[in-house]
Amino acid sequence: MELSINGQLGDLVFYKRGNTDVVRQKAAHKQQTEASKKSSRDFGSTSRNAAYIRKHLHLWSNFMLMAIS
Repeated sequence: MELSINGQLGDLVFYKRGNTDVVRQKAAHKQQTEASKKSSRDFGSTSRNAAYIRKHLHLWSNFMLMAIS
């Protein structure tokens, strides 16, 4: 019988990588600098804006396809 564990137990993290079961220790919490916090906010804003653009381009392209049909 084969036993496979996925998830977290205390500070250990169990996961599968390919066909191998892997265990690692959770990273210690590090205090973020103001620069890294700003970078995270900028990334989040950019990601949301890109999603908005992708969504509306998709809607527009569907509309154009229906208009020429």
